Amino acid sequence: MKSLIFKITFPLLTAAFLLAGCQDDKAREKATEQALEKPSTPAATAPASPSTPATVGSLPLSISNKTASKGSEACVTVTARNFNQIVSMQYTMKWDKDVLKFKGLQGFNLPGLGADNFGKNHTDQGLLTYSWYDANVRGITRPDNANLYDVCFEVIGGPGSKSFVEFANAPTIIEIANVNSEFLDLDGKAGIVEVK
Repeated sequence: MKSLIFKITFPLLTAAFLLAGCQDDKAREKATEQALEKPSTPAATAPASPSTPATVGSLPLSISNKTASKGSEACVTVTARNFNQIVSMQYTMKWDKDVLKFKGLQGFNLPGLGADNFGKNHTDQGLLTYSWYDANVRGITRPDNANLYDVCFEVIGGPGSKSFVEFANAPTIIEIANVNSEFLDLDGKAGIVEVK
């Protein structure tokens, strides 16, 4: 039987594995030395940070403004322009947790969109994650200024305080794609909730 050497290359580590079938210890040692002496070509390594895909345009999303009293509910609406043949989108929304306390979601206006599309684990930190896709993968189109959904808050800040409600890239990164598998930038306009 002949020796079989299986070599795995890592950026900082090269290991040679000898599988069963070596004639004796000397043959095994010689095969190991040969494997370790040969310069290895490093395997392709993943970049240190995720690469940003090229984009072909942008999707303008806006969050409405509200004025509300402390202790009341304030719902802001997310609207879109140029929402043409979109198959998926994800991002994070953020706000000042000392002014607004997440309460709920309503007014869903995309197929398959509901409360389960939102990650609510970090709302106490002022973060709400969002991920939606068109299950039919045909692309969804909406008229300009169409409402997509509402985010509702309990106003906990004192009179004169305010909070921006805006789109963010963490913890869920911004990614929007159309039916042609092209990526779009998010052209986000933040909303403001002012406490009267």
